[in-house]
Amino acid sequence: MSGQMNFLMNKNLKITYVNLYKFIIYIIIFLHLGFLNIFSEFDTKAVFISAILSIICFLIYLNQPYKEEIKSKWVIFYTLGVIVTFFVQLGRLSSVGSNLTLIQAIMFYDFIFLSLLIFPLYEILIHNHEIFIKNTVILVFLALLMRLGIWCLYNFTTIRFNNYIIHAEDWTRPVFGRMFMRVNNTCLDGLAFVYLAKKLLIDNEHKTSAMFGILFMYLYVIFVSQFRMQLIAFTLILLIFTYKSAASSRKKYLNILFLLSFICISILIFSNKIGSFFNTFSTTDLNYGGSTQIRLLGIDYLFNRWKAINPWLGIGFIADKVEAIEGTFWLSDYGFLVAIIQYGIIGGVIQVLPFIIGLIDSIKYFYKRTIAYEIGLTIYLLIMGISFNMWGNTNYIMIPLYIAFILYTNKRLEL
Repeated sequence: MSGQMNFLMNKNLKITYVNLYKFIIYIIIFLHLGFLNIFSEFDTKAVFISAILSIICFLIYLNQPYKEEIKSKWVIFYTLGVIVTFFVQLGRLSSVGSNLTLIQAIMFYDFIFLSLLIFPLYEILIHNHEIFIKNTVILVFLALLMRLGIWCLYNFTTIRFNNYIIHAEDWTRPVFGRMFMRVNNTCLDGLAFVYLAKKLLIDNEHKTSAMFGILFMYLYVIFVSQFRMQLIAFTLILLIFTYKSAASSRKKYLNILFLLSFICISILIFSNKIGSFFNTFSTTDLNYGGSTQIRLLGIDYLFNRWKAINPWLGIGFIADKVEAIEGTFWLSDYGFLVAIIQYGIIGGVIQVLPFIIGLIDSIKYFYKRTIAYEIGLTIYLLIMGISFNMWGNTNYIMIPLYIAFILYTNKRLEL
């Protein structure tokens, strides 16, 4: 009897810890989704507060009895590696000629401490992943609806007000022949889309709401954020999940044949549109060519600087905006290259380690039902990482979430 009582007490104690983690992480997610940017520029403050909350959350985790054992040593290596790298790069500020002061560097790169959330996030996913993910997706959609409302005001009315959701009033691109002012996506769009795609294609649950959610996110990407790599990532996730669902059904060969036929017919029907879309990545494209050309010049400039300073340790912490004779470049445009350029070969390997693990798992266990989140997030982050810096400001939160999902998937595969 006493043994049963102890078991129940331990279980209730663990639930109390998990609920505390969820409360803290919901605050961090709320801050990262930019709700407070409607009043002032809050991203830097949001990440600073989140870094402090992450440290507090981790300290609580260390003192939690009966924790879930994390057998993957690479996670410990990664977490220690990125934090050590943070302090190494702070110590190199003056030697690399950084354009940041010590305080600025800490404020711009303190997001590294969000890596400590991996451990409490893992506890949450093990004990109550569905509710946590659902609530996170709801917050993402509320943030997208807020941004959509502001986008509508700026594109279809003359109403203007001070906010920091709008990047710039001249940040426009044409869609179907009409110029639209753009508004950014959120840092957690990938998780929301994978959740909806999984519900629709893998779980066959809440199909109507999942379809409307996916349609909304597609329209948002096409008209509001106009982020081409995100459009590719969304489409690839749907195709891979459709194939995964078809391959695991009783009529898998017929379903796969149908899927391939549908893809071929779609390519034939929309070949001109598809060709026009991929031409936007060309340097000769009328609307996008200038942006592509500047990015290519930036790659040359940044790699030359990397080779000149220190290939092993990188160019270190610098501001996102880089002004040079060749032009003005933004680190946020260079995706995975930033890991090597900023952190060098040593730090770059540490930074990309989770993606290597996630890709291997996704291929190795592709037909397992429990790996859907890991596959979807791996596709999303690998595609987005081509031209989107995940090691910056509010974007980094996806990485501890991604690693927690890898750990969760491995735990489920053991059962």
